[in-house]
Amino acid sequence: MARYLWFTFVLILLLLVLCACQPVVGTAEAAANACSVEGSWVGSFSGGPWDDPLIFQSTLVPIDPVGERLNYVIRMVNPDATFKEPGFEDADYMSELVGEAVKTGSGTYDVSLVGYAVNEREADRGEILYIWEVNGTLSCEGDNFTHDVSLEIYPIDQDADQDGLPDEGAEPVFCHNSDFGSAKRIPMSEGCTPPPPSE
Repeated sequence: MARYLWFTFVLILLLLVLCACQPVVGTAEAAANACSVEGSWVGSFSGGPWDDPLIFQSTLVPIDPVGERLNYVIRMVNPDATFKEPGFEDADYMSELVGEAVKTGSGTYDVSLVGYAVNEREADRGEILYIWEVNGTLSCEGDNFTHDVSLEIYPIDQDADQDGLPDEGAEPVFCHNSDFGSAKRIPMSEGCTPPPPSE
């Protein structure tokens, strides 16, 4: 009888330990799969009338204590400022896209960014030809993220008050839904080992 009671006690104790460990294991797995978007990323986007993919660099920096709002900057390495469709032939360069990412869930964010295409003018400020907006969501998992956004182009005459943003009620001349490519976190690297100096 005593042996039976001892066996029952050990079995119950084992079950209690397993039940107690399950949330810990689940929490550990969730933590391992969780994505923190803070940091520096590099990505690419293929689509539209271009032959080569667009390469971009992204940086996200928290602007609140809990990391639910982040400053979001995208620098395009090889942009086509003329934007073949609808086309702005006089555009010489494209600015960075600057905006914010706001956390909406585990690894998901709402994003809004704005940038400009500019025509260089000698002995004068550059002429802004159009405003480019990116609005939508960002989804992150591990060391990768993807976008689901709209790309919107507004000619500069739709910024009548010249505050750098499209006027209220303005309609874009170009609107395209896009995944805007995927990005990977830039890894830390040990770098190369240079050869010894020749004697």
